[in-house]
Amino acid sequence: MGLNYHNLKKHRRNFLDITGLKVKEFEKIVEKVRPEWEKIEKQKKCHGRKSQLPTLKAWECKTQRVVK
Repeated sequence: MGLNYHNLKKHRRNFLDITGLKVKEFEKIVEKVRPEWEKIEKQKKCHGRKSQLPTLKAWECKTQRVVK
């Protein structure tokens, strides 16, 4: 089991043990925080150097080449 939200929420007991919250409680917190989080993320994209990380499109192209 990978340690990410989508996998953990399927295993409610593990989710509770790791976060100390029930899935519904966590989702309520996320909904309250999300608007401010998105504002901050938009600001981050406007400043600094351009990312040197490959885009999703680049990964798709590389994956298609490997699969073919």
